[in-house]
Amino acid sequence: MAIQTRDQLKQWFETGDYPTQQQFWDWLDSFIHKSESITPAQVDGLITLLNAKISVGAAAGGDLSGTLPNPTVSKIQGVSVHNVAPADGQVLKYVAANSRYEPGDAGGVGTGLPDQTGQAGKFLKTDGTNASWQEVIATLLTGYVQSTGTVTAADSILSAIQKLAGNVEANSLAISNASVGNKLFNYYNFR
Repeated sequence: MAIQTRDQLKQWFETGDYPTQQQFWDWLDSFIHKSESITPAQVDGLITLLNAKISVGAAAGGDLSGTLPNPTVSKIQGVSVHNVAPADGQVLKYVAANSRYEPGDAGGVGTGLPDQTGQAGKFLKTDGTNASWQEVIATLLTGYVQSTGTVTAADSILSAIQKLAGNVEANSLAISNASVGNKLFNYYNFR
């Protein structure tokens, strides 16, 4: 059994020819059956090509440092990354003073965002340092005084509405001259 060239096989199977048993066997042995595995050595030039792509122990490049196949991310788009692992809850953020990315607390609000448990329907308010959850309507109307009391940030939506109930004309005028959020409240409640 021998592997034959395509030209030789074509000559054995021309019209009117009677191929021998050996020629059939050579024909079968000249091709790889779909159930057989193909090794990298059987693909001409594959091993050379693969060796040129990665070399174990070769220096990593770009934003990677160390050696292949286990490099370290040392930069993000050319900007250095500090080699200290972040603590639980920290994020990777850019620190201009050090010209690199470093682990730190999220968003500049102390140790992170306040607990979200039980805060459905509220919004997150910050003064640039501290963050807290606030009722939407009550916060928009905080400080507005009506005969039934002053609206505070701690008021529920229902409580704020109850405090504002009374003279519709006076409330409508006062709220319209306040903030955009209050105008929305005015439209919703006094239309």
